[in-house]
Amino acid sequence: RTDGRGRIQKIGEKPFSSNKLGASIMFDVDKVMILDDDGGLWVVDIGSSEPSWDRVAKIKTLRINAGLSLLPDGRVAITGGTASAVDKDGGSIGVDEDAAVK
Repeated sequence: RTDGRGRIQKIGEKPFSSNKLGASIMFDVDKVMILDDDGGLWVVDIGSSEPSWDRVAKIKTLRINAGLSLLPDGRVAITGGTASAVDKDGGSIGVDEDAAVK
């Protein structure tokens, strides 16, 4: 449904670049994890008037079109994706051995 009183509001600027095919997930109240173009995982706290950004990890294999999933224990799993936006060489990526972060 699209009726209601919701709204979209710009809350700030990211301190990194991220592809429009990059991944993000809201994993807790007011907490969003975003994968940047260099493999950095950032958490933004959107619960205050001034969002705070923290780089919490770096993944080994850069990827776009990845999936982020919330695990029952609160960690976020990073799966799939490709090495580039135009994947002509079958560069699909599976699960990183260290791809679950909290």
